Amino acid sequence: VPKDAKDQKVVGDDERIIQVIRNFLSNAIKFTPEGGRITLSASWLRADEANKGMKEFTLHNNDVVTLRQNGVVRIDVTDSGAGLSKQQVDRVFGEGVQFNVNELQAGQGSGLGLYISDGIAQQHGGRLSVVSEGLGKGATFSLELPLFNAPDEELPESIRKEQMQKYGDNNEAEESEASVSNVEIDEEKSDE
Repeated sequence: VPKDAKDQKVVGDDERIIQVIRNFLSNAIKFTPEGGRITLSASWLRADEANKGMKEFTLHNNDVVTLRQNGVVRIDVTDSGAGLSKQQVDRVFGEGVQFNVNELQAGQGSGLGLYISDGIAQQHGGRLSVVSEGLGKGATFSLELPLFNAPDEELPESIRKEQMQKYGDNNEAEESEASVSNVEIDEEKSDE
């Protein structure tokens, strides 16, 4: 992990961002058969010099910070499941869209999860994408969010205190985060 990675932050609502990742994982589990594979990974796509603009944020406590964008973080959930056709890829983030409902998921779901996730990504200045080689060949769903250079010592004291209360000691978190950049889930699904 690059030394300056710990200073890169996504500015936004962590609960909504977790909601998007949870939706990706839930769908992967739903559409991947027993014995299949699901992988969660994250990568930092650095910005070139031309794309390192400054942005001002008013935080929930009304503190104002100005940060420099430094690329994006991309979070991928890849599965070996049902996959998508070209037509499905083109429509997958639409409102109420579901594919092969009875065959693949026994009628579960509203078809709103990816639509809502797409809205959350856009509200955070990010985007969703999907890649699939076709039906039966799995899929990769990606969330890209802007990263901003925000060393802890440059953040307002109120935000540092809030982060400490919410996430604990940063030093311990940095060590564990640095070692978990690619998580693979190889659990067998059960019909409980």
